Amino acid sequence: MQFKTAASGVTSDEGKVVAVICKLGEIDKEGDIVRRGSVGTQRVVISDWNHSSHGENKPVGRGVIKEQGDELVFSGEFFLATDAGRDAFGTLKEAPELIAWSIGYDVLDSTTGGMTGARRILTRLKIREVSMCLISAGSSRTLSVKTSDSLNEIATRTKLRAIRDRLAKSMERSYSELASWAVPPGIRAAAELGVQATATRLGMDPNAIKIRYVSEEHDTGQRTKHGDKVDGDEFACYTHPVPVWGWADRTKNTVWIVAAGQSDDDVFITGGHEVVHLSGMDNHDACDQFAAIVQANYRNNEGS
Repeated sequence: MQFKTAASGVTSDEGKVVAVICKLGEIDKEGDIVRRGSVGTQRVVISDWNHSSHGENKPVGRGVIKEQGDELVFSGEFFLATDAGRDAFGTLKEAPELIAWSIGYDVLDSTTGGMTGARRILTRLKIREVSMCLISAGSSRTLSVKTSDSLNEIATRTKLRAIRDRLAKSMERSYSELASWAVPPGIRAAAELGVQATATRLGMDPNAIKIRYVSEEHDTGQRTKHGDKVDGDEFACYTHPVPVWGWADRTKNTVWIVAAGQSDDDVFITGGHEVVHLSGMDNHDACDQFAAIVQANYRNNEGS
């Protein structure tokens, strides 16, 4: 299942919501075009926060998603008879313009972007659910907001900013640097192969790229302490606004990789992905695609 997000709008104080998910026929931030006629009208459930109803959480509402002109629009209502439904709607009601909506969908048919400049054109989709989240991928807008006078008085800009900051804080992750000897040999080898193969493909000098490793703060195992030296350099600790598997530091020509939670194949892709970022590419999907091509070529050559 795949996901796309958009901003939201509350249309009444009775648990109802209307959100424009995306503009049909327009390239979104993920490089896709959702073609007119690809969705039609479909009934869907509202998943709990950030698609968590794919796990043990129950749906918190239901509604209909359909094409209206050149927009894909969701209209639904929360299950206010349940605690989860009331909580979900309460969160949305406090800050509708700060919360985005995401759709979970299966691609039934698609074509390449061709001359459009898109990564792909989605021609037939099965929408599985919609969910509240933080980040918007599509071109979207709030339709309308209808709340009580008391809510309008309470929802000051200061309060909205505080809500936004709390939501963002819940996604933050802190990473502590690992000494290379504390990283499993298989992970190190995969990272080095991914970096070397991708850099070579891009015409970069792989020996000029430094690889450093981190572990999430809550992970157990070998971690450095503040003030320690890591492979000759000062210890580093970073905080990211969302969970990541790695990142690139162009100023120091360095690739950072999260050592835990990834397979060797995943680490190869992560290393290659970050090297593509070092080369100047900012589009994450393009970095993933290039790294996957490099990995496929490496496997073919290795097997020949």
